[in-house]
Amino acid sequence: MRTIVMSVSVSVVLTVIASGAMAATNRNVPGDYATIQEAIVAAYAPAGDEVVIAPGTYQECIQIDKAVKVRGTDPQNPAVVAKTILKPAAGSSDPVVTITNSAFNNFAKLIGVTVTGCASSSGAIVCGDGSRADVVRCVVANNSGPGIRRQPDSLGSVGHCIVRNNGGAGVEYWYCAGTVNLCTIFNNQGPGVWFTGPMQISAQAPATQKTLRVSYCAIYGNDAGTSLGGGVLCTQGANPQVLGCTIIRNKGGQGAGVVSIEGKPSLKNCIIAFNEGNGLQASPAGAMGSIRYCNVFGHPGGINYSGVDDPTGEQGNISEDPLFGDAAHSDYHLKSAAGRWKRGSWVNDDVTSPCVDAGDPAMNAGDEPAPNGGRVNMGAYGRTEYASKSGLTRGGRGGR
Repeated sequence: MRTIVMSVSVSVVLTVIASGAMAATNRNVPGDYATIQEAIVAAYAPAGDEVVIAPGTYQECIQIDKAVKVRGTDPQNPAVVAKTILKPAAGSSDPVVTITNSAFNNFAKLIGVTVTGCASSSGAIVCGDGSRADVVRCVVANNSGPGIRRQPDSLGSVGHCIVRNNGGAGVEYWYCAGTVNLCTIFNNQGPGVWFTGPMQISAQAPATQKTLRVSYCAIYGNDAGTSLGGGVLCTQGANPQVLGCTIIRNKGGQGAGVVSIEGKPSLKNCIIAFNEGNGLQASPAGAMGSIRYCNVFGHPGGINYSGVDDPTGEQGNISEDPLFGDAAHSDYHLKSAAGRWKRGSWVNDDVTSPCVDAGDPAMNAGDEPAPNGGRVNMGAYGRTEYASKSGLTRGGRGGR
């Protein structure tokens, strides 16, 4: 009889697990577990468990090897994110966070933490070969190597992150797919974003995940030294879409804005200006995709384009001073007589940037505040609630 009862019990447990009926559990650190890694080991991914990290400093190198969410207590609050600090274990040269999850439809997620102090040359956050992972609302700063690196055949997004003051590239994508969206990437000792190689993705991956794009990002002050590509660098056949980005004051040995070496990036709705090197550079000549509705302006010697025919005046491309709000203090919102966002409030300028309402007319204004002209602005704040306002009133607020 005992054996029968045990068999029935096991059957019930297995049925519950298979049906996904187990309640999700928050694994709190340090409330329930002394370390983040202990909580990850205990977390049960199919149930939707989350590892929730209280503000504090955690000195350990962690591995996320399952589709669980590892997050701070309040990812929407920058002050809480700044106080939720992950640093390497003493004496370690490993990445602070390594993600190895490989479930196609269930992504691991790292959300709302600050990753700093890493000595690894691979990156402070590494999404390993074949991983499926999103990094969201994180600060990745003051690491001696790259900030975030994705390895071959990985998928996922880097979204709403601040990546700054790292000793290598800000974000690296190696033979993989994914997006870098709504990020601020600055003052890194290498390209802001570096795409290497064409997408290398398993045939099992959903078609919607097979994309390579950097969009609505502010990428500035990155310094590649004597190498190429201070802003966005595309090498070895990388073909990303660069959409709605502001790429400013980056440094490179020759090309400093967007550089393609045997790649084919396409650009739309971007502002590429005042970089300390050529604006757009292609090697060999012509190694660049379409360039539409972009403003490329103000590069040394007037070399806005190298290895690329100058498209100014065609396909909506212009070459004019973008009139930033306060470039000296890294405020790259566009001046507008109708209203510009300035550190928490709206101000009115006596001039309006030529980049307002200058993006692709086929794209609506998204989340841009009214009046928005019914047309997207160029640059990183286009289609967002922080876009500079338009004096035109021909269109209402559109859907994003």
